[in-house]
Amino acid sequence: MTLVTIYNSTVTTTNLTNITNRARLATHYLSSQLVNNSLIFTLSPPAVLDSVQVVVDGLTLKPSTDTIVGDFKLNNATQLELLFNNPLSTSSTILAIYEEA
Repeated sequence: MTLVTIYNSTVTTTNLTNITNRARLATHYLSSQLVNNSLIFTLSPPAVLDSVQVVVDGLTLKPSTDTIVGDFKLNNATQLELLFNNPLSTSSTILAIYEEA
């Protein structure tokens, strides 16, 4: 993703193509799955694996990779696991933002 910041300028866009072919991200509220101190959540509909972003109580989490331990991992297209040492409060807000498969 590229971030562009423009100050005090006019922006004109021309020659835009393939706009309808862009991936569309959807936000899914997972807080209702906070039961029994579980840190595993079901993604429904399934996610495109490399598109998932997770936000907990306003903080964007870092995904795990094969070489980096982050804050969450995807066990498969329908299962998200938070890699926290302690369970979340039942009043926490968990959002999964991803492209639906």
